[in-house]
Amino acid sequence: MRNTATMSEHLTDTTQRGRVSVLMYHEISREKLEGGAAHHLTPAYDIPATLFDEHMSLLARSGFRTPLLQDTTGLDSAAKQVIITFDDGLAGNFAHALPILQQHGFRAVFFVAVGAVGKPHYMSWDQLRELCRNGMEVQSHTVSHRPLQTLSQHEVRQELLNSKTRLEQELRKPVTALSFPHGSYNDLVVQIAREVGYRTLCTSEVKRNPVAAFMSEPVILGRIAVTSKFSSQRVRRCAEGNVWEIRRQLAVKQAKNMVKRVVGIENYRRMYRKYFNISET
Repeated sequence: MRNTATMSEHLTDTTQRGRVSVLMYHEISREKLEGGAAHHLTPAYDIPATLFDEHMSLLARSGFRTPLLQDTTGLDSAAKQVIITFDDGLAGNFAHALPILQQHGFRAVFFVAVGAVGKPHYMSWDQLRELCRNGMEVQSHTVSHRPLQTLSQHEVRQELLNSKTRLEQELRKPVTALSFPHGSYNDLVVQIAREVGYRTLCTSEVKRNPVAAFMSEPVILGRIAVTSKFSSQRVRRCAEGNVWEIRRQLAVKQAKNMVKRVVGIENYRRMYRKYFNISET
């Protein structure tokens, strides 16, 4: 897997000024592991709504704004801002995350795997339309949620084009952002994404993003994966770009990437699913 930044790049600027953190959430449940959702994603990515509310409350009290990806060409490098994203399109995003976001005056970007829309534990097209009507942004997470590096060039193009086309048809909104499933991408995937019409590409690499980078097309954004182990204080530190917190998250991510390189991404996925008893989408 392509590694878009080294540890030294993240740590040389201890103030992290002029940079923007992008937080990556997955599922939000009424209680831990509600409705068997742990069988569809890593349990650590299933966050209780009470904890998510604590995260958002502290960010709001700390004065953070939450721009959408469609707003990022006008980012203010001096403002306190953090971009909130959700991957996969899980049902708790609508049932639990949306009301909490609205309560705090926040907006978020929801990356949806089109092939899962309407299936058990996932949002429906009507719910996705409601997200848009409430000021949220819905973008692409491909069709089948397969690691793009494992696919042929033709398959990659079909995944990116078909998901973009279907979302635009159903939601009547432009789709210009893509989140790579499993964080899997390379230079060819980036090239195809640009050709298909994506302007913003979201990875799972730990990186705060220079405001100036948002002017490029495509812009490749790093994100910080938030888990159920994150306190609200840790989320705030990540949003602020606390150098030690960023280093901590980067070390965890680099260890995962090393395992993937050694065993291969498909073997890693098989072991991961077996360990956590995760079924395929």
